[in-house]
Amino acid sequence: MKSIFLDRSSDKEVLYIPLFYFSFLLEHILHGSIEVLYLTNILIHLLNITLLFVLLKHFKLSSMLILFILLIFAIHPIQVESVTWLMGRKDLLACLFILIAGLSYFKLSESQFNVIYLVPFMLACLAKPIVLMIPLCIIVYEYLYRKRINWGINSFLILIVVVVYNLNHSFIAQKKEDRFELVNLTFGAWHWVKRFLLVEPVEPLYFWPIEEHLFSFVGLLFIFITLGALVFHYKKKQNLSFILLLSFLLNSLPSTYILLKHNRFFFSADRYSYFPLIFLLIYLILLMKKLVNQHKVIIIACVLAVIMSYKSHKALSIWSSDITFWTHCIQKYPNEGRVNRLYAIALRNQGNFEEATPYFSIAYELENYYPKVGILYAENLIETGDSIKAIEVLKEVRENVNFLMKADQVAIKHLKEEFNRSSSVGHLLNLAEYYVFMNQPLRAKVLLEPYLTKDDYKESVVPFYDLILEVFPETR
Repeated sequence: MKSIFLDRSSDKEVLYIPLFYFSFLLEHILHGSIEVLYLTNILIHLLNITLLFVLLKHFKLSSMLILFILLIFAIHPIQVESVTWLMGRKDLLACLFILIAGLSYFKLSESQFNVIYLVPFMLACLAKPIVLMIPLCIIVYEYLYRKRINWGINSFLILIVVVVYNLNHSFIAQKKEDRFELVNLTFGAWHWVKRFLLVEPVEPLYFWPIEEHLFSFVGLLFIFITLGALVFHYKKKQNLSFILLLSFLLNSLPSTYILLKHNRFFFSADRYSYFPLIFLLIYLILLMKKLVNQHKVIIIACVLAVIMSYKSHKALSIWSSDITFWTHCIQKYPNEGRVNRLYAIALRNQGNFEEATPYFSIAYELENYYPKVGILYAENLIETGDSIKAIEVLKEVRENVNFLMKADQVAIKHLKEEFNRSSSVGHLLNLAEYYVFMNQPLRAKVLLEPYLTKDDYKESVVPFYDLILEVFPETR
């Protein structure tokens, strides 16, 4: 329990999301099966649909429009990804608590106890900080709809935003030493809009070359149209449309970046946009309602439901296992280092070490010989029996001072196990040679001394032992 809320030593997660991990701890205590984990995700998704239904009732939309919104929210492939991927639970939980916060706000906003909605908001922040812009959305809503702003409460909300955002991003800055990140707004929104409208399921990447997005004609056109729509809605006093579009843009902010990585600019966006798409979905439905009559809306809803059901079913078949998922991804992005690395890991986890080797090799090269990838590559080579290549890779990795100790640990452990299995003089000398390579000749000398007089070893060991004494006289 303490490690979930206080320990920041792990390099596997850069976000502070203790509530997300606490949910897995509870499941482990109550029932440890994998089926329960998936069932929990489904139940949270169903609960979110129910809460969204109650929240939409507040805006006095017609039952048909509400049904349409709920249908797309429930079965759109982007939403399905967050449900079928266990790590997507952070999005589900953040959405759950922010919907509770929204209901509390609307039910109690006229009451002196309206600070109650702060509790679920803070819980949502502990599930995933993608909800951090909600206080700004509330301020805009109060100003445009209620013609008032409770500065005391909203100042406290903004303080929470600043603290949680900086808490998370200070850790991100420490963990990602190979990149510089600049938070941006409209390009993350464009990424999500494109995926939503084109019904694109299963996106394995987090960042893309910036020239494909920042300077693309469609991307720039989207920015122009979006800003124009905001100005239009504000001048026409279409407050709900203005708030929904602005809220979608603001909620794109916490997880989209322009970043400099390996001396090249990239665009980065969270793959899973479960919660912010609620604003986009309602906005588009209201826009469509103005453009076409209700009967056409029903026809469009039926067509979209069929398309999304098919795509979601296809997405579920892709998500059925790590192998099927990363096989799909490697076919789509054969030249992406991260995809090759994760496909190789999936193969390795299935015991397919030989098949995983070329993908680790490609990933190591494409990711600019990143040390962590090098260690994974070397460990896989060890499993295939290619000890010589594994040691070569580990020697490359140890050139990075931050990974020197880890590379040496992997190499020494492997060489010791190799010698213990075979007891051959060749493997003994390989271990001694690596000690010398580590600039620890004394350890090599101590290792060889028991074998100086053994008949099967002394012919090869003695010359190497004498060479150590000659080159490193301090070991005498």
